[in-house]
Amino acid sequence: MLQGLRHGVGRVPTHQLRPPGPGAAGRGEHRRPEHHADRLRQEPVGQCAQRLAGAGFRQDRHAAGHQLQLRQRRAGGRLPVGRCWPLRRVQQQLRGQRKELGGYLQLDFNTELLDRAFRGNLGVRVVDTQISASGWAPCNAATTGNNSANCESFFGVASATAAAGERSLVRSIVNHSYQDVLPSLNLAWDVAENVVLRFGAAKTMARPTLAYLSPSVSGGPTGYFDDGRVFAINLGNPKLDPFRSTNYDLSAEWYFAEGALLSAAVFYKDIESYVQRTRLLTTWGDMGYSLDLLPAGFTADTLFNVQSYYNTPGGPLKGYELTYQQPFTFLPGIWSKFGIQLNYTHVESSIKYMFSTAANSNTSVTTTFTENDLVNLSPNSYNATLYYDDGTFSARVSTSYRDGYIGEILSRENVWDLDGKQLTTADVTGKDSVRNVDFNMSYRLSKKLSLTFEAINLLDTPDSRYVDSSLQLADRYTVTGRQYYLGARYKF
Repeated sequence: MLQGLRHGVGRVPTHQLRPPGPGAAGRGEHRRPEHHADRLRQEPVGQCAQRLAGAGFRQDRHAAGHQLQLRQRRAGGRLPVGRCWPLRRVQQQLRGQRKELGGYLQLDFNTELLDRAFRGNLGVRVVDTQISASGWAPCNAATTGNNSANCESFFGVASATAAAGERSLVRSIVNHSYQDVLPSLNLAWDVAENVVLRFGAAKTMARPTLAYLSPSVSGGPTGYFDDGRVFAINLGNPKLDPFRSTNYDLSAEWYFAEGALLSAAVFYKDIESYVQRTRLLTTWGDMGYSLDLLPAGFTADTLFNVQSYYNTPGGPLKGYELTYQQPFTFLPGIWSKFGIQLNYTHVESSIKYMFSTAANSNTSVTTTFTENDLVNLSPNSYNATLYYDDGTFSARVSTSYRDGYIGEILSRENVWDLDGKQLTTADVTGKDSVRNVDFNMSYRLSKKLSLTFEAINLLDTPDSRYVDSSLQLADRYTVTGRQYYLGARYKF
């Protein structure tokens, strides 16, 4: 695997990673079974035919039954290996087990600095993660004899339209482990009677989703050829390391009245490890997969052009946030029951995205880097709420806005039209800016019973997506409409 690049693609906004430092779960160990394995059992041919030709697999039931009857004569009325299952479901069944052992030390303090209250905590959390991912993969050798002895025979259908038949699958198991040391520091200083300065620094980590850790295999070779070629294959990557970042936050908060706040914050996050799907030249052994998945002749040192999820460099993310909230208790009469909440966030990011394309019959990979915003992150966003609450009746109208953002960074390729003119493919997919307005109210009939009303998306805002940052060609346009809800809430 490429040195220094160990991670998997993801759509998790890394800037929102929370530090699992002091205050997080303490020492302990637990197991998380992520999926249930197949229950593969031996059963009479008639039942198997009905299930294979049943709902969801709409192939010709008579044809399926005929193929099963042929096998029945050779197997005494039962399937030879006791495997009767829709193969696409078998291949999708994955078992993931993650063991986490963590411990932390935390020091809290409360003292004075320049005759003002000064408090905080300092700590470190150590986490050891053990991952075991398993699933079923097809045995693809062109000649059955070149498949691994561990391949098992299944009789079923590979898809909703495929005919029933015998297939060979082998269980794939990949193990991985990593350790993280996550220090954190949180400080708060009351610089004035109602003014607090806060500072935080922490190392954070967030694990890849199971979709990236799946030990899936597709597009592999059907035979080995000792002619110097490099074989191509698509794999999941259970050996991904987590997203990692180092975060710094500084804020000033002014509590100028009861229930009122005016604050400003700046933040900087160094995303050290990102995840994306790309191609790399690597040996089979470096990917952690068993040789049982390959036809005879391959070794752990065989070089492959592997398209998978990898850890890649990230980049910096910085910005600031402004917040203002206040109940209007200083106003006379009914106006004192009103209040307002406002916040605005500005973010800048520069993430390194890596693109790799195969060349020279897969014997080389050309890698290029480009810098762009973090996906799914709007540079500017705000929220505003005007509310009324007198204890019996409450209502609020809220509006939110976020800039358009990039949904996916695409690998650009050079293509030519029929006249030989060179063209360039799209660079990104994206989403246009969005503004929403919502309203909700409630009326308290008694201490236990309340009536509620809620109206969502009053502006009937569409979800508009595009392709290419320059041309912004329409990709998808969805309108969900306004939504209204009337309800009652009763407390026992």
